[in-house]
Amino acid sequence: MQIIESHCHGKGDQDANEDVLVVTESFVLVVDGATDKTGHVVEGMKGGRFVAMVVADLHRSGDLPADIDMNGWIEAITRKVDAELERVSWPAEIPRPAASALAYSVKRREMFRVGDCHYRIGETDYMGGMAIDDHHGDIRSAKLKACLADGAEIADLLENDPGRKLILESLANQYRYANAAEGNFAYPVVNGDPVPASLIEKSVSVPAGSFVVMTSDGFDFPCATLSDTLSAQRRSYDVDPLRIGLDGSKASTKGLLAGMTQHDDQTYVSFRT
Repeated sequence: MQIIESHCHGKGDQDANEDVLVVTESFVLVVDGATDKTGHVVEGMKGGRFVAMVVADLHRSGDLPADIDMNGWIEAITRKVDAELERVSWPAEIPRPAASALAYSVKRREMFRVGDCHYRIGETDYMGGMAIDDHHGDIRSAKLKACLADGAEIADLLENDPGRKLILESLANQYRYANAAEGNFAYPVVNGDPVPASLIEKSVSVPAGSFVVMTSDGFDFPCATLSDTLSAQRRSYDVDPLRIGLDGSKASTKGLLAGMTQHDDQTYVSFRT
C-alpha cells in the first residue's frame, strides 16, 4: 500500500478537531466524531473527539489483529469505546457521544464502515449518509428556500438561520435513533452500544492495485486528488453557502457560518493498494 495524499483539518481550533486520520501497517482509518450537543467534557475533550481518539488509539496500539473481519472490527471498537466511557464515568443521563469510522484493512483488502464517511475505489463512489440527516436537511432547506422566495438575503440567513432553528429540537433528540433495532431513521454509529445486524454494511473488497480515496463527511464531493476535492468544496460554498442543495449535493442541516472557511472538519486520504 502506498499513501499518495492526506489531509485532516478542523473547521476551527485544531485541538478541537473531531476528525482523526490514522495510517498503520495494517489499517488506514478515518474517524469522524459526532458534533457534541451536550456540552459535557471529559479529559479536556468534547464527546465526539473523545470517542474518535479512543478508536484511533486502538488502531495505533496494534491490539487489533491484522486479519480481523468487519464484524470483529465493529465489535472490537464498540467494546473499547464502551470500556472507555465507563472508565471516565460518562453520566448515564447524558446521551452517549459517538463517531463514524471507516477503515481499509491492508491484510484483507477490504473496506469496513460504520456511519457516514465516504470512499471511492477506482471510479466507483461509496457515499455515506443517514436518512435522519436527509430528513432534517430537507426541512431546513424548504424553510430557507421559502425565506429566499420572500426576499430574504443570504447573508442574513447565514447570520440568523430560521431553518436550523426549526430542526434544533429534533437534532438534539436524534441520538434516540443511534444503533436502534428498528425504524426508518435508525443509523449505525460507534458509541459503545452494540450495532444491530440490520444496520451493518457488508465489507467491500478492494482489488490489488486499486486507487482508493477515503474522506469524512466534511467533504461533499470526494475527487481523485486533494486539490480537486478542496476546489469542489470551495465551489460548493460559492454556489450554495446556505447548503440547501443548490450545488447538486443533498441539503444539509447547517450552512457555512460567517467567517468560516469550511462547514465541518474535513479529512482526506488517497492511496494505491
